[in-house]
Amino acid sequence: MKGRSFRYFAIRIMFAALFLVLGYVLRTITVKSTSTAGAAKSRIITVTEGTAKTTVSASGILQPSMQQTVSFSNSGTVSSVDVSVGQNVTSGEALASLNTSTLSANLAQAQAQLSSAQARLSADESSGASSATIAADQASVASATSNVNTSQQNLNDATITAPFAGTVASQNYVVGQTVSANSNSSNGGIAIISPNSWIVTANVSDASISQVKNGEQVSIAPQGSTSTVYGTVSSVGLIAQDSSGVATFPVTVSVTGSPKGLYEGLPANVTITTSVSTNVIEVPLFAVRSMTTTPYVLEVGSSGDKKVSVTIGKIVGANVTIISGLKVGDRIVERVPNLAKLSLRAGGAGGFGRRGFGGGGFASGGFGAGAG
Repeated sequence: MKGRSFRYFAIRIMFAALFLVLGYVLRTITVKSTSTAGAAKSRIITVTEGTAKTTVSASGILQPSMQQTVSFSNSGTVSSVDVSVGQNVTSGEALASLNTSTLSANLAQAQAQLSSAQARLSADESSGASSATIAADQASVASATSNVNTSQQNLNDATITAPFAGTVASQNYVVGQTVSANSNSSNGGIAIISPNSWIVTANVSDASISQVKNGEQVSIAPQGSTSTVYGTVSSVGLIAQDSSGVATFPVTVSVTGSPKGLYEGLPANVTITTSVSTNVIEVPLFAVRSMTTTPYVLEVGSSGDKKVSVTIGKIVGANVTIISGLKVGDRIVERVPNLAKLSLRAGGAGGFGRRGFGGGGFASGGFGAGAG
């Protein structure tokens, strides 16, 4: 028993020693990893020329560029419906018709009255009737001619046709239905849309609308689509609209070409390119230091890094344009922020820590001014 107890005791001692060794190794690795993570990182980049763009973003709704609802201009009973929803139609193609028996009879009667009036005028002119009689006959002919034209138009209007080539978006008529004249409500009317020609009606904030002009290029990202379509600004509204207390202006974008997979009412995000500068020098923000005081970069040379003062221009996304101080081919140092460290030091709600990204980086409320 004593021998067995001793063996159990020895085994416990061995396991305890093993745990101590493992703990020491893990602690050593963790300390090294933390030290490495906290170290500042940088990389060398070569200055090149490029194209700088400024953009305005907005959201909108896709709509066909042409859409129209047509209906009967006369009352009557629907005798035929020639199309269904989703059907493609050509301009002038028949969509639906009314019963024309009464309309045809009206036209025949009007034509008979015109023939009678014309015969009376001819006879009176041949017999040398008075000028007053001739004038009265001529007035009768004019009135009868007008009646014929009206009756013919009513007969023509008994069939509604497509105003342009497109697709039937809605169809509300059924054979035997009694309709009222010019009824485009839910119980009447056929809507035609242009399936291959689209616009986006977007709302741009009052802070950005001054930058938006007709003809500017636009990229469009329809909701649920993995592809981007393109267009141009075709109109800019002049009257502001209130959207949840924010003033916005309607901007219409005409989609270029005939992209597939677009649907009426589909939300879309639009990015309007308001300016394009070519052959400019643009470097990452983290390559410039002391942004708010005396901006400079560290240029890599054969004898070491040296400070080079620069004049900065517009900030475009994560880059800044350089007006003077650098030339194509220069090699400069870009700081690479340690996101893990920043997340530990971040202060406030969703902001960066009070000390920010070292010299020249982001600080609370703007860019930092330290030398780094």
